[in-house]
Amino acid sequence: MKRRIQTIFIDEVSVISVVYLIFYYRSAAYVWHFHPISRNLSLLIYILRTIQLIRAEFQQVTNHVGQIKDTNGEWRLNDIYHEIGNMSRTIIEQHIEKNTLVEFFYHLWEKNKVLMYFDKLFEKELKFECMRISLSEWILRTKIPGTNKSGLVLIKKKKWFPYIESYGLEKGLQVDGYGSSGFWLISGIYNWVLVNLLKLREPIIIRTYGTDTMAKSSVMSAVDRFKGFTGKGKTRNEYKFKAIQNDSNKDHGTPCTIGIFYGSGKISFKATERSELFFLNSSDFSRSQFLIYNYHTKQPLEDRVLEQLRLKRVKIIGHGPNVPRWKPTRFMYRSLVQLSCKLLYKALSEILKGRWIGAYYIEKLLLLVKEYCYWYDFYSEHNIKINIGKSNFTIGQILATDSLNGISLGYQYSISNINFPSASLSAGEDVLFYFSADYKDLIQCRNAPVKSFVRTGYIYDSAFEEIAHSDQVHTIRKQLHDNGAEFILSFFDETPKNFWFTGYSDEELTREYKFLLKWLLADKSLGVIFKPKRSNNLFKRLNKIDHLIHEAMLTRRCRFLTSKTNVGSIYPGEAALISDLSIGKLLGCTAAMEAQLIGIPAVLIDEEGYRTHPFYQWGEDKVIFDSWETLKTAVDRYRSKPEELLRFGQWTHVLDMLDPYRDGKGSLRMAYYIKMIYDALQSGKSKAEAISFAYESVKRIC
Repeated sequence: MKRRIQTIFIDEVSVISVVYLIFYYRSAAYVWHFHPISRNLSLLIYILRTIQLIRAEFQQVTNHVGQIKDTNGEWRLNDIYHEIGNMSRTIIEQHIEKNTLVEFFYHLWEKNKVLMYFDKLFEKELKFECMRISLSEWILRTKIPGTNKSGLVLIKKKKWFPYIESYGLEKGLQVDGYGSSGFWLISGIYNWVLVNLLKLREPIIIRTYGTDTMAKSSVMSAVDRFKGFTGKGKTRNEYKFKAIQNDSNKDHGTPCTIGIFYGSGKISFKATERSELFFLNSSDFSRSQFLIYNYHTKQPLEDRVLEQLRLKRVKIIGHGPNVPRWKPTRFMYRSLVQLSCKLLYKALSEILKGRWIGAYYIEKLLLLVKEYCYWYDFYSEHNIKINIGKSNFTIGQILATDSLNGISLGYQYSISNINFPSASLSAGEDVLFYFSADYKDLIQCRNAPVKSFVRTGYIYDSAFEEIAHSDQVHTIRKQLHDNGAEFILSFFDETPKNFWFTGYSDEELTREYKFLLKWLLADKSLGVIFKPKRSNNLFKRLNKIDHLIHEAMLTRRCRFLTSKTNVGSIYPGEAALISDLSIGKLLGCTAAMEAQLIGIPAVLIDEEGYRTHPFYQWGEDKVIFDSWETLKTAVDRYRSKPEELLRFGQWTHVLDMLDPYRDGKGSLRMAYYIKMIYDALQSGKSKAEAISFAYESVKRIC
């Protein structure tokens, strides 16, 4: 039995972890678990406690990482992300960069992007354990009475466990692992083979939607080139497929396709609706070159939307009841097998030379190979040479685009994460459209291999004029005034997720809505507009205050601006223009920023204590308030004596940093750049030449 531990935090209650507890920690008094226990396991634990094989009292963790504060009362989540990033970079430097199996792919793909794949992977693998340890430390420090406390975090023993163990020791916690790392790795490889290789037996559909004969010929000829890939004494260009042997567009007479990687928003061509296609509304070039792909829906796409797409000649591919579906061609399966065999052969040859190659590296590289082959096949099949997404690409997509001499374009859509150095912000796109200088600095901080940064200004500002003149804005504001609202607030919430590893919960959301609703009911001269970030299940999440919502709606001074899509299609600016003052969360301040850009004062609520946020340097007690009570006091004062609070709700100190243009042409600049890229590629310019040409063209008009 290991040394006596009073409190244990366990990642998951399973048969394996329970057996480990019996053997090593049966004397522990408390076991905190992060996930619910199944009925069968609850019965097993009851029996084990009855016969005294386990003495601990089991309790589920109900807190979340957004509540973690240090001893000075400052929010810790941002620091945790920094620590995860530092750990990831250390592992890459010590284990990945010069790994012979990883180096094998430097000849085929750009080195920095291969390393970025592992950076993203490590962040995902390390994030939960680091967050678990940090939350455990906070609970032990603040929620468990007594001064003589000993704590241990028990997790599955996987790869990089020594780094996680060291991280725990830094936080004053012992970390132990159950199960062998080999077991979990073998299980992972088995699952990969089961999920991926068995798919080779599925029927193959060569042509399903929009297949181009020339593209097909090019792809199939690439297979022959691929057969010759041996990895012996060849340059990087020789590893590439035949379709991209030269850095030029020889078949530029054939119009290429502009792919739009779907990101869960609304599909619409209305200027007043926030849409995945917002930049198309600001352009006049042919929409027939556009293909929306990876569109997922459980409900049939509306006939109205399908008709719009047909009239605009915008194609769509995805997974849904009435959405065309694409399946990989034979090329994808052949190339997957061939490149996988090359990888396994390389691993075996290294082992025969006496150099041990861990199963972990084989598994992760096989996953990258599979992803790359799939997207190469897809982009080849549809002749996609320009790839657009909201910085949500995977490394496999970027590498496939690169191999086809295509250009990947990402764009910033939020400032909520300008202080979170996450690897998820970029996949190394060729071009990144940004409006916040802090966002650019953050991307560069993570060493993302972005070739070109293009500052556009706020990309949704082209809708402002249309929104300002919309009938809905004036109608709702008049209705609220007619029912007694002399001063109108708009509130932009954040999306809660009731998991321990998220920063915002339904309980906190309910508390904020409750405060505003009670404020509305107490003040008969007040109106409130609620603009939820995600509204499809809002009232279900607010079911504890149904009675307050009902009372507020009866006053006719309260409105909810909801949309049917997962990501809201209503612009925050619409709610802002109805109101006299907007309120947003500091953690998700993009909506409040939009209110400020459209000309409405905006303030931020920060109950989390995120005092390291850069906005605190100029906005404390003017724009940022640490409690709803202090904010209400300031609003009441502003309403009675506005001349005493001239800087209340004004972001003048940072507007130039967020959007130096503020001219309603953010999406126009983005659309113009895409048009220049497209024209350059069609004229036969190389990828590098097209990027340079588009950049200089946009620079001239800006």
